[in-house]
Amino acid sequence: MALIKKIIHPSYLGLLLIYYGLSIAMNSEISFFVISIPIYIAIIYRIKLEESILIKEFGDLYRQYILNSQRLFPI
Repeated sequence: MALIKKIIHPSYLGLLLIYYGLSIAMNSEISFFVISIPIYIAIIYRIKLEESILIKEFGDLYRQYILNSQRLFPI
C-alpha cells in the first residue's frame, strides 16, 4: 500500500489552492470568508453530485476506487 493515496479530484484541489492564494494575496480576512469558503462549499457539493452520478454509472468498481483514493487532500 502506498503512503500517499491518489487524489480523485486534482483539478478541484488546484482551484481551491488558487482561491486560497488569492485570499492571502488580498491580505484580508474578509476575502477569505467571502471567496474561499463559499468556493469550498460549492466544490464539495459538486464532488458529491459527480460521485453519485459515477456510482450509478460504474457501480462497485467506482466505489472501490473511492475507497483506495482521497477526494481532495493526499493524506
